[in-house]
Amino acid sequence: MRLAELTGSICKAIRFAFKMTRRNTCKDIPWDGPDIIPSMENILPNLQDRLTLEGLRLTREGCASDTLDVLITIAVQIGIEQGRRIEATEREKEGR
Repeated sequence: MRLAELTGSICKAIRFAFKMTRRNTCKDIPWDGPDIIPSMENILPNLQDRLTLEGLRLTREGCASDTLDVLITIAVQIGIEQGRRIEATEREKEGR
């Protein structure tokens, strides 16, 4: 399954269940999490850059995504990275 299919389904369900309006549309979205997901740093800009007004604009133009799509995609990518880290730790413990 492609990431866009997974995140698209999540966003669709959230939009169905909740009435949402983006606030602070003229501001960057603050991010205090990790700057870069290491396994994706060669293919994606860092998270702080993706959440600037310019980064969100470029994403909308390139992928036809809205801000919710961007945020859900980041959450899924962080989850994938965490899974990779857990797997690496487990392999290390087993001495593989």
